[in-house]
Amino acid sequence: MVRWNISPVHDDEGLLTHFVSVQQDISDYVESERQGRLFARALHASHDPILITDQEDKIVFANKAFSDVTGYCYEDLIGKTPAILRSGQQDDASYEKLHASLKNGEPFRAVFTNRRRDGSIYYAEQSISPIPDSQGKITNYVSVSKDITELVLREQALREAASIDKLTGVSNRLHGDTVLKKARTEAIEKNQALSLIVADIDFFKQINDRFGHLTGDRVLRDVAQTLRKSVRTGDTVIRWGGEEFLIVLGNCGLEQAIALAERIRASVERQTDHEVGQVTLSLGIASLRTDEAIEGTIERADKSLYEAKRGGRNRVSVSREL
Repeated sequence: MVRWNISPVHDDEGLLTHFVSVQQDISDYVESERQGRLFARALHASHDPILITDQEDKIVFANKAFSDVTGYCYEDLIGKTPAILRSGQQDDASYEKLHASLKNGEPFRAVFTNRRRDGSIYYAEQSISPIPDSQGKITNYVSVSKDITELVLREQALREAASIDKLTGVSNRLHGDTVLKKARTEAIEKNQALSLIVADIDFFKQINDRFGHLTGDRVLRDVAQTLRKSVRTGDTVIRWGGEEFLIVLGNCGLEQAIALAERIRASVERQTDHEVGQVTLSLGIASLRTDEAIEGTIERADKSLYEAKRGGRNRVSVSREL
């Protein structure tokens, strides 16, 4: 295939005297354009989101699937960087690993927590690879991803179901054991205080015997919700067994734990069930010793709980053993 470039030639008086034509073989150019259009159509036909950036991380291409998943149209994306998708839920270390890998000319694969244009979160399994030119210099980067949001949410729901007590909605004992071990390790490594509160509903057996188990279950749920609302963000409420709850207070000294326990006790005391009437709690507190296994701290908190019971119930008792 050829391209003709025809130009008129005029004499000194401006009269047209003849034409000059230049013929150029553009077969390679046309083939290149054809291949380019074919390539673009193929990328748009892919069901997997595909993104291509230049050396400066600016987006130069995004296929239709990418727009469908993210909610950004093609014009919104071109010239922007992939940072437009950052959700704020991914730690900086993940992006540092990504950039280090690509800088070394190595592909990178990971699951990213991204944010769509409408603000919703989605999870993408992405494979990002550098594209070198004929001399081996990296000119672009291509990302091929897969939206795995449904899979991630399903796995999260299964993990939550396995860790949550069905009746009360707080952590179950199995998950609680993991929380306790992690909390102790963190307290030792960071040289922080760790306190535990063991709380027990007063006269709960009498509530069940007199009003029935359905009423008892309602009281348990109401108390558990009061505990969840009373603790700090980051604290964990565990249904430890029956009507007993264990509260894990990370980075919390004994005096702070006592104040929190008193607030919890007062909150539950103000709670009135339409059948049972007033419901109260007894609470025992202990703080972790540096040379102590977490089971020892639980045991001391449990002893304090029974001191509160023996002392008349609806009170807080503290283990101050050194």
